[in-house]
Amino acid sequence: MVRTIQMIGSMEYPDEMKKVMSIEEYVQRVTEKGYEVEVIKWMAKKVTTLRIYKKTDYKEEEQ
Repeated sequence: MVRTIQMIGSMEYPDEMKKVMSIEEYVQRVTEKGYEVEVIKWMAKKVTTLRIYKKTDYKEEEQ
């Protein structure tokens, strides 16, 4: 069996939200639940994109 990742969601995290909860704290909470997080910082937009993935077992479709 092969393990893969599947994107389950994406969100934009505005820089202003860092006053409420830091990105590090948010990512830590998500990863504690077993998910993987990709962090993309956009310098021009003052926003950070977070993509959340889950690990799945790859199964080939029968033809």
